[in-house]
Amino acid sequence: MLSTSDLDGDTFDLVIVGGGPAGLHAAVEGAKHKLSIALIDERITLGGQIYKQMGVGFSIRDLSKLKSDQRRGIELLRAVENPYVSIFLQTSVLAIEGLQVLVETNELSTRILIARRILIAPGAYDRPVVFPGWTLPGVITAGGAQSMVKTQRVTPGKRILFAGSGPLALAFPAQLKFYGANVVLALEAGRAPQIGDLPSLASAIPGNVRLLRDAARYRWSLLKNRIPLRYRQMIISVGGTDRVEYAIYAKVDKNWRPIAGTEKRVEVDTVCVGYGFFPSTELFRIV
Repeated sequence: MLSTSDLDGDTFDLVIVGGGPAGLHAAVEGAKHKLSIALIDERITLGGQIYKQMGVGFSIRDLSKLKSDQRRGIELLRAVENPYVSIFLQTSVLAIEGLQVLVETNELSTRILIARRILIAPGAYDRPVVFPGWTLPGVITAGGAQSMVKTQRVTPGKRILFAGSGPLALAFPAQLKFYGANVVLALEAGRAPQIGDLPSLASAIPGNVRLLRDAARYRWSLLKNRIPLRYRQMIISVGGTDRVEYAIYAKVDKNWRPIAGTEKRVEVDTVCVGYGFFPSTELFRIV
């Protein structure tokens, strides 16, 4: 077991690891029941990837200028600031033994937090996808590019291609455009929506109105800004001397295998890749 002889041993009703949406909501609910809570996150601000906050030195003067997800994030962050929640930022969990959590702070000091219950909400990270040229400067994951534009207001390139699948193929190009980025093409490896999807879509409406409304808004943004969204197509390779100068994409079959003879080339300096996520399960392996 971890020894508390030389380390602090503060006791909490609930220790939450992860300050993204799940961790924040858990902290708010726990505080409503007057639980003492330790909320731990390794980043400099709370919010995770979804409610990522702007970097140090930036301030928001007019909340009405923000997108809806950012406003929801700010409201949630305000709710978590109460006497029942102790927030540990820039803090990493080194080990968990029983109900003892060993953490390291940004001052490189260590301490033990003793919990009556532990909730682990570490989120996820971008699924890496390998293709010829994927290590060239200018190839970036959707999450990485999102961090740049959300927290620093820096666009990753001048001519951007998005390639991926799932909700990101709608949301991310639209979000980039909102921040002033020049997205020239979006590729979705999956098939286009069909009339036969309407029954399942209708059954998903209860409880998902906000998500479906967001999806419609993102699709309208692509149409309004004339950003082509091409289905059943995906990135094949990228090329360039010192960085990305062009990308090759092609049509794919239902198993995402490229169809010979359908390759096309587009001149871009940035390729954003978003083919889903892997859950961050590393902490569970050391419990």
